[in-house]
Formats: sequence, C-alpha cells, structure tokens
Amino acid sequence: KVEAVEAVVEAIAAEGGVMEGRTSISEHISRMVNHIHQEAEEKAASIRQRAEEEARILRTTAVQEGMLRIDHEYARKKRQLLVAARIERSNLTRLGRLEALRKRDDEMRKALAAAEAGLPQLVEGAAYGALLRDLVLEGLERLQVCKAYVRSIRGQETAVQAALVEAADEYRKSSSSRGALFAAQVELVFDPNPLEEGIGGVELRDGLGTIRLVNTLKARLDVAFRTNLPQLRAALFR
Repeated sequence: KVEAVEAVVEAIAAEGGVMEGRTSISEHISRMVNHIHQEAEEKAASIRQRAEEEARILRTTAVQEGMLRIDHEYARKKRQLLVAARIERSNLTRLGRLEALRKRDDEMRKALAAAEAGLPQLVEGAAYGALLRDLVLEGLERLQVCKAYVRSIRGQETAVQAALVEAADEYRKSSSSRGALFAAQVELVFDPNPLEEGIGGVELRDGLGTIRLVNTLKARLDVAFRTNLPQLRAALFR
C-alpha cells in the first residue's frame, strides 16, 4: 500500500513538470505511511481485543457450563445417596421390627408350651372328675341337643363314664327351661372308640353324628390362648 502511494505521488510530480524537493515529498510520504501504520496497528489492536474478549467469553462460558455440569452431577449423586440412606434406614427399621416381633412370638410360644406342660397335672389331680363333667356340660350347652355321643382319651374311659352320669343330671336340671320333654330325652352315650392322642378332656357329637365338638384340654388351652392374646402380650411385654 505504501509503494502504491509513492508511485502515485511521483507520477503526479512528473506529469505536472513540477519537481519539488525530495525532502518535502519524503516527509509527506512518511506521514502517510505513519498514518497507515497507525491505522493498521489500531485495527490489529481492535481485532486482538475482540479476539481476547471472545476468548474470555468462551472461557467463562465453558467454565460456567462445566460448573453447571459438576453441580448437576453433584446434586444427582447427593439425591442418590439420600435415597439410599432412606432405604437403608427403612430396611433397618423394618428388620428391627421383624426381629422384635419374632422375639415376641418366641416368648408367646414358650408361654404356651409352659402352659401345655402343666396340663398333665390336671389329669392326675383329684378334681379331674369334676373337670370332665364341666367339659361335657360345656359341650352340651354349645351343641344344644338332647342326645350326644361322648369319646374319651385312651386310658380315661372309666373317669369319663363316671362324669357322664353327673353331667346328664346337671344338663337335665339346666334344660328345664326348654320343657319337660327335652329334659326327659336327655341321653349321653359313651363312645367306646377312644381318642388316640391327647392329654385329657372329651369329644362330643350330636345324635345324628353330623356335628363334632372337640373339648379336650389341649383344645381348650388353644382357645384360651387365642382369646386372651392381647392380655398375654400386655403381661409379657410391658
């Protein structure tokens, strides 16, 4: 660009026949060249400044995006850890409750086993005959029939037969409200086929043999145990 300017100036001087001093022309050219250099430097500085600003913006944007990604990843990991911690606490709580329930069930089974271990003492005592009578009467009241068949535990046939006599008399007296005919028809038949398993008590069937009522000591204990579960739990686990 500078060479072009010099060529133009010389052409103008030659064409006009006017030759000024070389010093004046050189100064004029130098000023133009300096102006061009200055303008070029300013443009270059402006370009450099814009490039640096764009680079700074790009770096800032990249850093911000990177920090956002890091924050997002951190938040995601934190949520995962919090969820895992909640699940772990829930599992531990559930396992603790299950273990507590298992221990309570074990204690309840031990209490039932201890009560069952004491049943033979009822059979061996002198009051067992009265207990058999009451078990027969209870069965009759539940069946609400005038005729019933009664089975005993093997080895207790004599005791049960004796209890049937007393039970029949008591049942007739308690059935007077049902009428004289019902009381007169009361009949307890001893079934000679004994129960092979059990500690004590009886089994009753109605006269048609369609209704069966197990009133053994073990059955009575199981009923009492289920019926009184809340009270037993309260007594064992205060």
